[in-house]
Amino acid sequence: WNERLQRFCKQFDFVVTEEDYQECLTSNPRSLDKVKEFVIIGKPWPMATHQFRRTLAFYCVKNRLGTLVALKQQFKHLYLSMAEWYTNGGKLASLRDLKVDTKIQQALEEINAESTANKIFKQWHSDEKLSGSHGQAIMKMRGDVPTIYSSWDVIYRAVKKGKLTLHGTSHSYCKNGYNCDMDGVLMPQFCVDCGSGSSIIDEQQAKWWQRKHRSLTTYMAYGDDISVTDRSHYITQIRAAENVMRDFGMEFTVFEAELAVMEV
Repeated sequence: WNERLQRFCKQFDFVVTEEDYQECLTSNPRSLDKVKEFVIIGKPWPMATHQFRRTLAFYCVKNRLGTLVALKQQFKHLYLSMAEWYTNGGKLASLRDLKVDTKIQQALEEINAESTANKIFKQWHSDEKLSGSHGQAIMKMRGDVPTIYSSWDVIYRAVKKGKLTLHGTSHSYCKNGYNCDMDGVLMPQFCVDCGSGSSIIDEQQAKWWQRKHRSLTTYMAYGDDISVTDRSHYITQIRAAENVMRDFGMEFTVFEAELAVMEV
């Protein structure tokens, strides 16, 4: 594919200009030697498949259109550091050019506020099942909804003023804003029975927990070299997944952890 892309650039005369070269140097502070070796003014652009992901990540961070966590989810990376590698230079470019298109920023804020208001309204004014510590509380209070959640307009105004927030991951939502300790990003089981009573899990996220339960129980069944620490970590995630699936009435087989018996 890289050869095809390079033939494409050559055929359509996509050549490197002086401006392209300087921007490439500025945008790739950790790869200056490679840029000088492969990006040559007047020659076809040395396009490669990874540059599409790289471009998305770089400009997403540069223009503050998303976060590293969002990019990690988009790229399906296992570790945040992998997504961070693709954004190389993006944060620096953002700090260097702090001027952001106000119209784009305003439009993004409006879309985000409407999306958040829609999600919160649906949680309170529907009969959908919810899990998580706050999700369970919502279901109990639907017959007597607090004033701040009484209508879409009230919710929307509260979101715009920052009085209501809702941050989501693949496994749960959190209403706690910046007061959240973010432990659930690395250890999602903490979000099922959140200590601050802020987690909300909908049906789509419950399906994530269902897949997590299936993958972990399979791994535990066939993994012979799992350490005690890792085993304990996996079991807590499995139990959390079972609690979520139980709340949604999903069928599953309860995982039976084998106890190792040692003679002393």
